[in-house]
Amino acid sequence: MKKRLISTNASDIKTMTAQEIKQSIKASEGRVVLTEVIAQKDTYIADVTGAEVAFIFGLKNM
Repeated sequence: MKKRLISTNASDIKTMTAQEIKQSIKASEGRVVLTEVIAQKDTYIADVTGAEVAFIFGLKNM
């Protein structure tokens, strides 16, 4: 399966192998951001989530 990760849905991802997921991420040309969000921790900036901060840092590499 040669499909960009940003063009897949959950059922596609569930059937992919690790290698296929890596190829899908590469095919997405830097448009994929992975973050771990721990909801129990307070945010560093009021009303801004950790995922939003990670997204902005990802934009610098585009």
